[in-house]
Parts: sequence; C-alpha cells; structure tokens
Amino acid sequence: MQGLSRLLVICLFTCACAGPMSPFGPKKSAHSEFMETTEGLRSIASHTKVNDLNASKDENVSIEIYPKSQRFHDAQNFKIVIKDARGIEPNHRLRLFYNDEDVTEAFLGFAKKSIDEEQGILEFSFPHLRLPAGKRHDILVSYERKTSLNASLEGLQSEEIFLQKFNPPTCQYRSKSPLHRPDKLKKHHGLIRKIENLSLSEGVNPSFYAALIAQESSFDPQAVSHAKAIGLSQVTDLAQQQIFEKELELNWPIFEAIRDMSAASVKASILLGKINSKNEWRLNTEKSLMGGISYLQYLEEYWTLPSHWQQLEKTFGPLNHNSEIVAEILLASYNSGPFRVKRALASNGTNWLSSPGLNEARKYVQRIQSYCDQFHTGI
Repeated sequence: MQGLSRLLVICLFTCACAGPMSPFGPKKSAHSEFMETTEGLRSIASHTKVNDLNASKDENVSIEIYPKSQRFHDAQNFKIVIKDARGIEPNHRLRLFYNDEDVTEAFLGFAKKSIDEEQGILEFSFPHLRLPAGKRHDILVSYERKTSLNASLEGLQSEEIFLQKFNPPTCQYRSKSPLHRPDKLKKHHGLIRKIENLSLSEGVNPSFYAALIAQESSFDPQAVSHAKAIGLSQVTDLAQQQIFEKELELNWPIFEAIRDMSAASVKASILLGKINSKNEWRLNTEKSLMGGISYLQYLEEYWTLPSHWQQLEKTFGPLNHNSEIVAEILLASYNSGPFRVKRALASNGTNWLSSPGLNEARKYVQRIQSYCDQFHTGI
C-alpha cells in the first residue's frame, strides 16, 4: 500500500504536460495547485489518508469496476460504480490514471455520470473501451472525498483517497469451473458443449480451452492460417508430428500434399471440398479438438521434465502445476513453440514474455486470458 500511496502522490502533484493518446483519450500528467516542491509534496502526503481497496475493504466505501477485469479481445463498456455510505460529498473527486498519467479530463469528456446522493452511489460509464493486447495497461481509479485544493497549505482540509486497480485477466489451465456462455457464444452452442465435455474429461479448464479455440480459429472448423495451421485448434505440421509421436495409436488421416501447397491453395482446396474432414483429421471437429488438447498435454509434459521445471522454478521460485505462470508458459509455447519460450526465459528471466522474439506470443497470451476470464464469468 505504501507503494500505491507514493505512486498516487507522484501522479497527483507532478507538472501538467500534454502526452500521447491513451485508450481514454489524450494523456495529461496531473496538475498541482499546491507547491510543486519536494517539501510541499511531503506535507500534502502527511495530510492524506490513502485506502487501497485492493488490499483491504473499507466498510463505508467501495469502488466497483466493470467488467471485472481488463479485456483485450474486443471493446467493452467500461463502468465505475462508487458507493459511499457516508454520502457523496459535493466536493468529491474521481481521477483516472493510465500508466501513471492522469487521463481524468479525457475520460470525463466521454463518460456519462450519474449520482444518487440519497443512496450514496456515483456512476461513470465510458463506452467502447479498447485495450490493445501486448501493451502495458496500468489503470488506477482514485475517489477522493472532503478535498479542498487551495493555493496554500493552510487551506488544506482533511482528505481521504480510495484507490482501486482495474486488474488484468487471469486464467488457469487446470480447473473444473463451469464455462459460462456470453451472448456471443450462443450461435456456437453445440461446439461449446463439445469443448466443455472434452475439457472436463481431460482435466483442462473449459474456459481456458474455449478461449484458445476462440483465439486460434474464432470457432471456424475450416480456418487456415498463413503458416498452414488448420482447423479449430490450428495444429501445424510440426505440432502434428509431436502429437503423433506422443499418441502412437492414432491413425488419423493426413492430406500429405498440404506440405507442398501455399496457404491460399490449402484454403481454396478446403472451400472446394478437395481437402475435407475425411482425408484431413484437422478438419474433423472432434479430432481437431482432441488434437489441440493432446498438443497442450505434450507441452505440459515438456515443461514438467525435471530440467525444464527446474528452469521455471529458478526463474519464478516454487511453482505448482496450476499456477498462472504455467498457464502463460503453455499458451506461449502453443503459439511460438517451447524452444523459443525456453530461450526467452534464459535471456530475460521473469520478463520473458517481453522478449522481442515473443511479440506475437505476448498478444496471444493476453487475448486468451481475456477470453478465458470472460468465459469463466459469463460477462
């Protein structure tokens, strides 16, 4: 909490300057009407009580943010609901910080505000917030009550600041939590049911696997990528080899000529029916879904080899097999291959996902976490 207090003081009382665009509009560092000196900042901080609502709940004040976590796969209506049992003071203030910079002015320029003084409820709605995947999005909401910003410190009243972070999405690989179906999944009801049943039977989180399929193919059984990954789970030729080496009993049909064809030719041949679910297993819904699960299991076995697991724990400390970090490692490996991820871990440590060689994997991981969180909550 001490770190958050220091961050907020820096945000609130540094000089104003125009900045680049944020998802909320132009960024602008917060403006101080007090002394812009170190002594002034210390004096202001000493008069301020900061409440980190992520760490502890104040019985009188709550800040709720919707959706419950950041979304990277599509635009969302962003909403802040402040409830103050002591009532909304006339001189209340809401501030919004994006990557340590004040974007309140831009936010309020588009947000709709409503206030119920009797119930002590303050709401702000911001339409169609889009957070690009692969980028840093530190979003902090500040609600201030009983604040008097005068030109001199003598006029400073007692003030309280309540902070709430808009947290990034999370997703576990192994979970038996049910998959909730947002409205956008209704047209894929039959397919989603197959994904859920298979995931549960294999001990995989249904929301995790549905999110992977959503990102890989948008639930299109005939999807073809520029790298000639095919079908719902977008298994590549290399992944296919590893699946068949792991599952020796599989005798699924392979259209061998694909290896010598361009991605455009493969797509055309599928649309014409030349390549179909009878001669290419990746176009069969059930087999494609099982193939994706099998490849995830191959990757899980790879990373749980003693030497590879030791590398993970040397980097991150003690891990359990269902940690968020392991889920991220598996997703990045599914996208870019385990060897590239291994090199990134060796060269960048805990910042492995920021490695230049994993730019696409970073976006991929964040989007799947976003889908997964939405499928888990149904919102």
